[in-house]
Amino acid sequence: MSVFATTMALTSLSFFRHRKRLANSVLFIGGGYLFSICTLGLLRQIPLTELLQHCGNGVINGILTPIITYGFIMFFDSIFDVTSEFKLLELSDMNSPLLKMLAVRAPGTYHHSLLVSNLSEAAAEAIGANALLAKVGAYYHDIGKIFMPEYFVENQQTGKNPHDKLSPWVSSLILVNHVRKGIELAEEHKLPTAIKAFIMEHHGQSLMKYFYDKALRQKNSKSINEADFHYPGRRPTTKETGIVMLADSVEAFSRSIKEPNVGKIRNAVRGIIDERIRSGELDDCPLTVKELTIIAESFNKILLGVYHARIEYPVQQEPIEPKVTTKKSKVSLVES
Repeated sequence: MSVFATTMALTSLSFFRHRKRLANSVLFIGGGYLFSICTLGLLRQIPLTELLQHCGNGVINGILTPIITYGFIMFFDSIFDVTSEFKLLELSDMNSPLLKMLAVRAPGTYHHSLLVSNLSEAAAEAIGANALLAKVGAYYHDIGKIFMPEYFVENQQTGKNPHDKLSPWVSSLILVNHVRKGIELAEEHKLPTAIKAFIMEHHGQSLMKYFYDKALRQKNSKSINEADFHYPGRRPTTKETGIVMLADSVEAFSRSIKEPNVGKIRNAVRGIIDERIRSGELDDCPLTVKELTIIAESFNKILLGVYHARIEYPVQQEPIEPKVTTKKSKVSLVES
């Protein structure tokens, strides 16, 4: 009897992706107990009053078991900094204080984060990684841009770039600061360590090439320290943070593609992944070459849908229209 009820409980929890599924767990476990109790009761010819008593105990067990289990999971999440699926579902609520703040103060970044989460979730599912973790991590990876949002291109609605009036060194400090501020916000709001990793690792130690090149144009290259233009973060250490790093770069670059088509998007995705490999940003990440290929295809599929890019077919020449001429009451067709 207990084995059957336990099987029903595990079955119900296997698709526990929303808290409303708690009711389903109650029904599954309670139903499992009732079925097994009634079956055994009839086989053993247990008196009706005793059978009803057992059924009542089964229903109570079915109600209390998932509630107590859920409570223990939430308790251990907070005490031991364990990121369970229940915790991730809670963090995925778009009405959470941090995400609402991001949507209000940096709407461009908020929209960017949603697209990155879609890319990351699909790619993680494609390679068998933790899709929910990648999705939620992508939601929070740029929360540091809540501070000084106008210095990030996705929030510059007027077309004016405040970096034009700043030195590249100051600009690089502003960009680096969004990672530090993101970590501070994560600690303030008690985000789990697994989510903080996305904030810390989504840029790794990559080079801010635009501002580095700008500095080279302004000064002698010998007097410039390239380290000043590298993010001081940590390189991705998990498949999920590696995916978000790639998705972040791919989504940002895709917005700069003029007249996107299949070829341009595929080349951009492949180029970004290759660059991350060459620069060593994925050295600490367990992603394999095969998985990177699958991730690239997943990105391509979504981006082609977002930008409605289509294959450029050769232009068909218009058919030659016949010209009707009349001569001596006879009609003939002459090609023009």
